[in-house]
Amino acid sequence: MRREAGFSLIEVMVVLAIISLAAGLVVVSAQGRSGQLAQETDRLIRSLMAARDLALIENRLVMVEVSDTGYATRVASRVGPPREIDQTLWNPATTVASGDGRLPAVIVFDSVGLTEAASFTLFSANARDGVTIAPSGKIARIGEAAP
Repeated sequence: MRREAGFSLIEVMVVLAIISLAAGLVVVSAQGRSGQLAQETDRLIRSLMAARDLALIENRLVMVEVSDTGYATRVASRVGPPREIDQTLWNPATTVASGDGRLPAVIVFDSVGLTEAASFTLFSANARDGVTIAPSGKIARIGEAAP
């Protein structure tokens, strides 16, 4: 029987599978807290965008109150107090600061989607992320290039 030097295809595939599993574990563990913070920031951005859209659709004031415990969305009623439509709590490891240093902060979108400028920075462990709101109602992650 003839024996050739080298590795068989099966051996190479097994080694590649082990290396890819190890690399996947490294990527997942590296994301850890900063990945959770990015998800938290994305969730805040989606809520702010939904509030702006709701103000445009319902032709009413929509308020988002951001506090150190979470944020709540309310729609102004024509009669009576505003109705709350959503309330979200921050993850326990997340803290937030506003650009002007005051919390709670209320962002009010008018019937054409305009608001006052605001910014928020979210912190978790060694990670930091942020959101800006322009007077035009444009909402972006801090550091994103504006079109």
